[in-house]
Amino acid sequence: MLNGTTTERWQMTSNFMQGEPDRERYTPAEIIIAVKDTLGTIDLDPASTETVNKLFIRAKRIYTEQTDGLDRGNPWNGKIFVNPPGGNRNPELFWERLISEYNQKNVTAGVYLAFNIEHLQQSQNWLHPMVQYPFCIPSQRIQFYYEEKGLIKPPPHRNGFASAIIYVGKSTTRFIKAFNNLGAVIIPRNTPKRVQTTEDF
Repeated sequence: MLNGTTTERWQMTSNFMQGEPDRERYTPAEIIIAVKDTLGTIDLDPASTETVNKLFIRAKRIYTEQTDGLDRGNPWNGKIFVNPPGGNRNPELFWERLISEYNQKNVTAGVYLAFNIEHLQQSQNWLHPMVQYPFCIPSQRIQFYYEEKGLIKPPPHRNGFASAIIYVGKSTTRFIKAFNNLGAVIIPRNTPKRVQTTEDF
């Protein structure tokens, strides 16, 4: 599922993504604050830009469209924040890479931002359904930022999609505390054993 050239991986289409804005979207500050409250730090953002990382994310390491975070030669380690590329690119590849690296104990924890809440529904047909992991449904639609000519700008229009934030890790209590004020946090009964709650940071 993770095969293909760099171009194919970044341009792969998925039917349920049709109609999403075909431009990159960047995570607003309130989400990043909650992510850092959950993880403590962000060791890697595998789908970013130098500008956005410097201004907002401040991950210790990033991959861009050019360096390709899905390339198996680019390691994923530590605590990860994933906001997959916009448009009609396939988010399943980033999600399954996150779970694969977590199961191999390369990733210690991760927060994944699903731009469209339909990803939760569609992922039930993926190898690792998102709905088996703790997730938050924000009470308001997330207003993503955009980059134009090197400048980060507010959205030109309101986001037309509800989103979801999924947590992979053992510090579920931290995730609940961090995201509870942003919306409803759901802890599935069938959460995999490796992500069951502990207080380890």
